[in-house]
Amino acid sequence: HWATSLAVPRLNVVAAYGRRPDRVRSFLQWSGVAAGYTNLMEMLDREALDGVVLATPYDVLAEHFCQVLVHPTRPRAVLVEKPLAYDGDQARRVAAALSHSPIPVVVGYNRRYRNHWVAAFEWMKDVRVGAVHHAVCQWSEDYSRRFSENTAVPTFRADLTRHSRGTLLDSGSHLLDALLWLTGATVTQVYAAVQWASSGGDVGAGLVYRDWE
Repeated sequence: HWATSLAVPRLNVVAAYGRRPDRVRSFLQWSGVAAGYTNLMEMLDREALDGVVLATPYDVLAEHFCQVLVHPTRPRAVLVEKPLAYDGDQARRVAAALSHSPIPVVVGYNRRYRNHWVAAFEWMKDVRVGAVHHAVCQWSEDYSRRFSENTAVPTFRADLTRHSRGTLLDSGSHLLDALLWLTGATVTQVYAAVQWASSGGDVGAGLVYRDWE
């Protein structure tokens, strides 16, 4: 999100956090941002932040998110990368933190702001379309291989112990966001079938929406 954030005229990026000092120093040199931290709590203590963008690796993202929400000098708003949780324990901790937080939170499901998604949303609200009773979404790719073989410097997404463990929770979670947003549906039942790649991650994300009423 950095390149986009720095290009917004009304947005003043005042500080950055990272776990690796060398990466923080490199970012400050590249961006011109004044302050850099390797301790998230220290940044929140020292900087008067209106908002925070959280895009740390998925193995620590939920922990960082909960820390920001309960911090005494928490920001006025949070934009957080997805998926915000990738197991039941993380999801429960995140839900508990959100239930006690007064600040607005936006999760980075950005597809709904793209023109063709907006057009689909408006089309589905048309009374001539009627109620949607069945919808199928499919997303397939070897996620860890994509980020280890097709990049000059492999990112954390190439490490199955640090990212969301495959396609369904990462890119494929956009499908879930799309189904819920476009249909206005509430999840009542969940079923999953996983196809595994040799890299150890899942390679296929398929979601089906059915309205049995």
